[in-house]
Amino acid sequence: MERLVVPADNDLAGYRAELHARKIYGARGFSVAALWPWYGLNDWNDVLRKKREGGGRMIAMSGLVVRSIAKSEDLK
Repeated sequence: MERLVVPADNDLAGYRAELHARKIYGARGFSVAALWPWYGLNDWNDVLRKKREGGGRMIAMSGLVVRSIAKSEDLK
């Protein structure tokens, strides 16, 4: 894995998680990018709920694929 994409929520906790991931994984040589919820929403759960309104198509079109998941203890 060379690139880490953080699907952060659009709130203080999400911004902190994104900055923390940049600090930890950036120091390990990873390229770190954030993916923020669209539709003007703050939470990825709300984006997924939009599926009934075409959100599923938007998620598929984004090309977002999860290849691996970092555990929270890996971010310490």
